[in-house]
Amino acid sequence: MPYPGCRHATAPHIERRGRSQGRYRRLSVTSIGCIADSPMDRASGSLTLVRSSSERSRELASVQAVLHLLLESPWDVSNIIAFNEDILRSYARSKSWSLSTLAVRLLSVIGVHVSVVRAAHARLNEPASHRGRMLARFGDVGELLPCLADVWPDLPEIVAKRMQHREVDNESFNALVRERLELETDRIDRGKPQADVLSWPSELVIAILDEVLCGLPAHLWHTGQWDPEFESDLLQALLPALETRIALHASLGPRPAISFPTVAHRSLGPLVRIPEDEPTYGGWIRLGTHEIHYFRSDDRHWDAPDRRAEHLAGVVRTEINGTVPTSAGPFGASGMWPWREDFDEEDAREDATLPQLVKQFRADDWLGRCIALVPPLALRHHAKLQTLAFGSPLRWTDQNGKPALVLRAWRLRGQGLQVESYSTQGCDLLLRPDLEETLYSTFGGPLKELHRVHIKELTAGPE
Repeated sequence: MPYPGCRHATAPHIERRGRSQGRYRRLSVTSIGCIADSPMDRASGSLTLVRSSSERSRELASVQAVLHLLLESPWDVSNIIAFNEDILRSYARSKSWSLSTLAVRLLSVIGVHVSVVRAAHARLNEPASHRGRMLARFGDVGELLPCLADVWPDLPEIVAKRMQHREVDNESFNALVRERLELETDRIDRGKPQADVLSWPSELVIAILDEVLCGLPAHLWHTGQWDPEFESDLLQALLPALETRIALHASLGPRPAISFPTVAHRSLGPLVRIPEDEPTYGGWIRLGTHEIHYFRSDDRHWDAPDRRAEHLAGVVRTEINGTVPTSAGPFGASGMWPWREDFDEEDAREDATLPQLVKQFRADDWLGRCIALVPPLALRHHAKLQTLAFGSPLRWTDQNGKPALVLRAWRLRGQGLQVESYSTQGCDLLLRPDLEETLYSTFGGPLKELHRVHIKELTAGPE
């Protein structure tokens, strides 16, 4: 099978993607991560989030995230749904496609069925202006509009047309754009890494698109594209990757005691083992690691970083002569489903033929970029490893309940004055040493670790 290239592309499908923190900030997963302590605490936390979003924030994306969290929860949330039935009925009848769909599904959990009349699909009477298209493209987090254009070609133009409306594109709009850009870049255009700020055009595109989508079912029906599964697929495309972010938050711990990479290089070498003196995972095999680190190239550590290092390393199956193509990268691309969902044996057999054992999940949504490593499905199948529970750390256990494969994540603040963002974020994927034989019997060999470090020079302005 040909060796895939080294481009770290997003998986073919868009994975699930939150609640605004304060007025502008994206969600700190700490606020939702606190729900993951016990079923009772989780239910109480969800209730607080629902009420606070409904009575104070009322922001579309915030309510989307809360309803999504309730819908995906594995615990009995029927009392919470019943307590908020009046609010959910209002959402079900709203002009927001996502809130309406989520509310209808939540109400069905307690046996309440709401009839929803969708609006006729919007029509494009005249093309959008260049500025309208530019604003829509700038605000399209995750590039959803081109994906949806496959089933509704006029949809990006309809959204762009609404973005140029005088109630949207006016002086107040421009002031908000500037204000949030200043927050993102530390007001002096030198903040590195940039603060996590949801841009004003993005917030508007989220709301406009959600209203336009109310006409999508009628469009699909009239054009012969109706599919009963499309609604679920569309929800997954619209909503933030909450479950992944919660699991990553639960997996946080200290950074491994290794030096920070500061020089670009590429190498292929033997599998890396965690030092034996490491108290928890000494001797474990590193299947992959990914880290982004901002630093200064001089000794002015108090000043803003001027370099960005991205460190990627993953176990790959080489050619018989022990080499890999120069264009090869350490990771393939995947969604998060191998971590937690059921699979067919055919999926596992196909995974065992791929040269890159570890895959990388990437999602861009209004919460920012989410990156995680995905372990090999074939190894889960052959070693009969057990999946994780909702909200728990990312790990697989053996049949005795002992950790067999774990993901460790870390985040570090910098030494300088840029306090709004993390200067270092990363994760690694570790395999218990007694499973090394299973690793080789599953994937054959030779197996080596492909190691790459990319260095980018930072300049003033947005990255």
